[in-house]
Amino acid sequence: MLPVFYTLSIMRITSSIRKAIWKDSRNGETRPRGWMLDIRLPGGKRVRKFYDTKAKAEEGREEEIGKLQKEGLETFNMPQALRLDAIESRKILDKAGLQEMRLSDAIQVYVSHYKLHKRTIPCSEAVTKLLSQKGKEGLSERHLNGMKTRLGKFVSEYGDIPLADVNTESLREWLEKACKNEGSINSITHKNYLQCVGQLFRWAKVRHYVDEDPTEGIETFKRKPTNPHLLSLGSHQ
Repeated sequence: MLPVFYTLSIMRITSSIRKAIWKDSRNGETRPRGWMLDIRLPGGKRVRKFYDTKAKAEEGREEEIGKLQKEGLETFNMPQALRLDAIESRKILDKAGLQEMRLSDAIQVYVSHYKLHKRTIPCSEAVTKLLSQKGKEGLSERHLNGMKTRLGKFVSEYGDIPLADVNTESLREWLEKACKNEGSINSITHKNYLQCVGQLFRWAKVRHYVDEDPTEGIETFKRKPTNPHLLSLGSHQ
């Protein structure tokens, strides 16, 4: 481990404490504003904090520099492989247009996605489980057969794709295609399919197979009414 004085020397941290003066931009008047701690870091970065008394500013300096010492030691003791990995990860984010995203935030997103895919199940398995449960609950044969038909078409489209990978846009397109295959797109058919698939995702969300229900962003299809032909006054003549 590098000694503290060596770390600080490399980091070139300087600090000062002085009386702070506040200046009113409107009239140029000035008045005291306690004491300011000014810490200068490499690259021109600065940390400024204000305190009521000089004693509190001295305590603040010890606390802030203590934090910087700890961060500096952790940075200098970082294995070379980890440094290179961080540099490469930064390049990947920048190339994807995510220059503002921190590496720690990117890792959190990945971990969340990874955990979700560890607990989700294929679409086909989810449908089988749901239909089995509905059968045990004593759902009417007519209602159960309707679910089997609609969810069977859902499985034909999505098969073994993880249920968590089905998004709203993809589902919206499939619903339209499924309705067309029924002969025509109408509000009743669309509503029946949407309710059936929505029931699947609500069931899956309760069991943590998915985090979101993609059907929540889909509105029931409504065909615009056709205006009856209006005869002009001249057509009666």
